[in-house]
Amino acid sequence: AQSSDLPEHLANNPIHQMGRIRVPIIGALHGFVITGGFELALACDVLVGDGSVLFRDTHVKFGLAPCWGLSQKLARRVGPGRARWASLSAAK
Repeated sequence: AQSSDLPEHLANNPIHQMGRIRVPIIGALHGFVITGGFELALACDVLVGDGSVLFRDTHVKFGLAPCWGLSQKLARRVGPGRARWASLSAAK
């Protein structure tokens, strides 16, 4: 299906579009990877970063829920307990 064939909420969703790509996506990370950037990074198949990378989910600080799959993808990568702590504390 073409992007124009998708419902608007999916056609405009970069994470959904990344999931439709048939080649591996490699994310090169440096510095702060916060909130939306964190969600984009988790949509990558492979992440490569240097020692300066700092992940943080700040949705809770603003009373927002992650809408691009951060809560599910983070739990799959680090386990539900660590994902819950990262999302609810807005800590590093």
